[in-house]
Amino acid sequence: MTADVFEYFRSGARPTLRGLACLHGAARSPRIQVRSKNGLAEYRRRNEETALDFYRRVVRRTTPDETSAAALAPEEPCWAALCRGDVALAPGSTVYALRGSTFDASVLTRITASDMVAALAER
Repeated sequence: MTADVFEYFRSGARPTLRGLACLHGAARSPRIQVRSKNGLAEYRRRNEETALDFYRRVVRRTTPDETSAAALAPEEPCWAALCRGDVALAPGSTVYALRGSTFDASVLTRITASDMVAALAER
């Protein structure tokens, strides 16, 4: 059984939280911001891009449309997936934060990793 478990994880079939976040972002929005230690990369869905092509470009981190030193705080409600919950979000936003979140649950909707997976189920 242990060999089967190792093979499962080695296969790449198991989605990562980053992959799930990129999938939700590409399906929900024409604009995605990705933070890293080097700053911010912004991706905007191009007219000819399908949601799947947009997802692939974001998850591979290729050809951002814009880069900057820091993320801007959104002024309108958004959907956010964060490693660190240290970004100011507009009231009404939905957020997944892996750690360090001080978000006010009375103005934001907090989601879990299992919520992200469950939202992918067929309806």
